[in-house]
Amino acid sequence: MATQLDYNQKSIDERIILKEVIKKLYNNDTHDIQYYPTDIEGYDIYDGYVMIFAKGTGSIIKRHLIEIKIRDTHYNTLLLQQSKLNDLKDKAKESDASVIYISCTPEGSFVYNLSRLETETGFDWVRESHWKTTTDKSQGKITKTVTYLPTKYARHIDVRQTDLQVLKRLKRAEEMIIKTTVQSKQRKTLFDTLFNNKAA
Repeated sequence: MATQLDYNQKSIDERIILKEVIKKLYNNDTHDIQYYPTDIEGYDIYDGYVMIFAKGTGSIIKRHLIEIKIRDTHYNTLLLQQSKLNDLKDKAKESDASVIYISCTPEGSFVYNLSRLETETGFDWVRESHWKTTTDKSQGKITKTVTYLPTKYARHIDVRQTDLQVLKRLKRAEEMIIKTTVQSKQRKTLFDTLFNNKAA
């Protein structure tokens, strides 16, 4: 049975991967990008929000509400629940955003613009029996309305589920550098304060 710690770690992992995907998904040469991850301990139904601006103008072009899932196994189709899509669409409507769904697998990250797909191709929904939750199978199976999205409809980004351990180590190293820099500045400030007080 999954614990709160498990859920939090899963959320942290998703945000580490999402940050890397965003670096490669958007063109910072032609647009200004602002990215806002959701709180790892929060109850948001999405994982991040991106605002895309015309370069150097402050004029907003697009908004993307993003959900990401990390999968240990690659499949050529992504299962999507109708209820999940409806929840994401309702939230996206609040700011006129498009819904972006990302599946990160050992073969890379597959980025679906669900808003565009729904308009251009539509979805074939079917009712099937699936686990109530993927994290706690003790809850059994229920009938869900789902669709399957072929990877040919997604943009492939070369950020893989297998990159996660390396990205975690890099994140820890980056946090250590920041912590060391802050501590160094604090010591310098303390030294300057003591030195100036003595000089006075």
